[in-house]
Amino acid sequence: MTVGLVILLMILMGILDLGRLYFVYQALQDAAGEGALYLAIHPENSCYYTTYSGNCADPNNAQYRAAYAGDVNFARDILALSTGPDGFDASISSTTPRIATVTIHYNFQPVTPLIGAIAHYVPIRLGATASALVIES
Repeated sequence: MTVGLVILLMILMGILDLGRLYFVYQALQDAAGEGALYLAIHPENSCYYTTYSGNCADPNNAQYRAAYAGDVNFARDILALSTGPDGFDASISSTTPRIATVTIHYNFQPVTPLIGAIAHYVPIRLGATASALVIES
């Protein structure tokens, strides 16, 4: 009974971690889509994700819009990501047709001891990318 219960609890915790992983991935996809949509609708902003200059103050920037697209509890994690290819990256292509692209990379930390031991407590890197056609006015 003891051995069976330990194995059953480890399987249950692994399933819970997989559920959390799927939730975070879906939240990243939704956030990237919202950020790309905001850039496509408002391409006139001179900065895409900087929250500290001119017309890009909150809530008028892609990172803020992406952060608050879904779960509010997850928003501070997206806002805390560094800007650039290793965190939150947003751009609008200069070619025609212009395409707004948002990429988010996030480090997911499993809570299950067994998965943490297998992965050597290294976070699992998740990423999401979304693109939208820029609306020219």
